[in-house]
Amino acid sequence: MQNLAQILAVPGIDAIVIGPYDLSGSFGKLGQVIDEEVQTAIEIIKNMCAVHKIPCGIFSLNGEAALSSLEDGFGLIAVGVDIHYLWTAAKSILNIVHALNNQYH
Repeated sequence: MQNLAQILAVPGIDAIVIGPYDLSGSFGKLGQVIDEEVQTAIEIIKNMCAVHKIPCGIFSLNGEAALSSLEDGFGLIAVGVDIHYLWTAAKSILNIVHALNNQYH
């Protein structure tokens, strides 16, 4: 954040993509992406990108968050990570197995 203006002034930068989880860690608030300070930083980055006419993107954990990011004016959106997809699928299967186990025992 402290070098954002200098970074945006570098010739040839095509876009900036915000990693909210990484950003929250930079503030000592790892994973607290909805924290006011983190959200304010995201807005500052987005606004400064607009001033410099540099596209601004953001990471979104799922489709719902991606839609929200689109509504918030982000033009580039990375959605999901492999470990989250794997964890979600595994959890879904375990829930089904648990439900079946309860049904038949």
